[in-house]
Amino acid sequence: MEAPLKKRRLRLNNISPEDVIDLEELLIIGCGLETSRDSIADLFITARAGLPDHVAVVRDLFDRSHERRYLSSILHVLSPATLFINSGVYGSDNINRRLVTQYTRDEDTGEYHVTLLDVELGVYLSSVGFVLIAGEDYDSYQVDLGNLVTEANLHFDDSHRPYELLCNGKARHTTNNVMMIPPIGFQSNIETIEDNHFMQVSDSTPQEIERSAMKEFSNFHLNMVECGIKVYLFEPNTDAPDSTFCNNWITTHGYESSMVLYPLKAESRRRERKESIINILKGAYREVISFEDYENRDLILEGTGSLVLDRMNKIAYAVLSERCHKSILMDWASKMGYELCFFKSVDMEGRPIYHTNVMMSVGTSLAVVCFDSIPNEDDQNTLRSKLQDHGYRVIDITLEQMNEFCGNIIEVQGYHESKVLCMSTRAYNAFSNEQKIQMMKEVDEILHVDIPTIENIGGGGVRCCICELF
Repeated sequence: MEAPLKKRRLRLNNISPEDVIDLEELLIIGCGLETSRDSIADLFITARAGLPDHVAVVRDLFDRSHERRYLSSILHVLSPATLFINSGVYGSDNINRRLVTQYTRDEDTGEYHVTLLDVELGVYLSSVGFVLIAGEDYDSYQVDLGNLVTEANLHFDDSHRPYELLCNGKARHTTNNVMMIPPIGFQSNIETIEDNHFMQVSDSTPQEIERSAMKEFSNFHLNMVECGIKVYLFEPNTDAPDSTFCNNWITTHGYESSMVLYPLKAESRRRERKESIINILKGAYREVISFEDYENRDLILEGTGSLVLDRMNKIAYAVLSERCHKSILMDWASKMGYELCFFKSVDMEGRPIYHTNVMMSVGTSLAVVCFDSIPNEDDQNTLRSKLQDHGYRVIDITLEQMNEFCGNIIEVQGYHESKVLCMSTRAYNAFSNEQKIQMMKEVDEILHVDIPTIENIGGGGVRCCICELF
């Protein structure tokens, strides 16, 4: 595989040769344990002239296995038109699947644009025109050269611009587009466990915790996609253990065409605001509003963890806590044009609830609230009246149900703008049958996924893992 690279004379700074396959019309680069997304982004700048018109970046977002750390460990060239693919990662429903982002050179500017996003590796290679042979081990595979397809006739779909479709300027409560971040580097965070009482200590090794969380996330993502939800996946900074809870540092607002960045309490969580992610999303919105400077005064507002938004009526519900300070809350409401409804909330032991989104959720016409967690009766009545006045079907959950993440749920749009209510299996099992009947009067589908490691170690549920992109 090195000979074609030398012929093209690419400068592979910080890119492992084992992560590169050069097929003349198409350059395939692996992105994972060895080669980072930033190194690949640098390649488009430093070696642009030497690249072909199409570059496929193969992302390892669910596996992170050292046995499959390189692209060369999962993909081999048998002939110009035939590739061998490791069956351990092959298939759209494979828990270890690889996803491809295709970059295409613009004929006028010479710059590269994303034209396909997160297509399963086998599906992508087949669509381009390759014949695939799957097997467990390439080294033991017996190649019958006489039966291989040798003539390559590749064709590429360059018509898409995925990131340009995000902001359409419509006022709506739910969206079909969401951002999710795999739990790469996921661990129990000693900084956040101080006030997040949903977190638990584990005897498992860091590697076991991360691996378990990755499997849960892979299944989570697969179920979201199968429901017709468009998921935009981004790699995190590996030194930010809570990165998968991506709704805390950013919100987007389609009608206003704005992206908002938030101050976070824990120092480790501030590393979640990854510049490369921000730069990609910035292209979809006219305005970026930042409240990050409040961190210098220890004033915190953690996105849609602190804020539960009724986007159509422009009401923000908020539990005051160490992660939601009143002064910045008032400033946010003034800048964003929202009415505020704030109060205090506590758990069964009287300890402050750290985030609003664990005790309540607001969908298009359904609200789920743990009123028992609000100690002030007047605050309870105000909250209930406000929701009912705006036509919501309100479902009360108990403190015990709140502890099972029944408040940490979110409504998104699936196929044909269907209403999909997302929650964990733990939450789903904690709802009563009558409550589920009431929910189904307001939504089209309930999607539940099993994420016990993410919930127990990270102290966050399904809603925490989803950042809506409007």
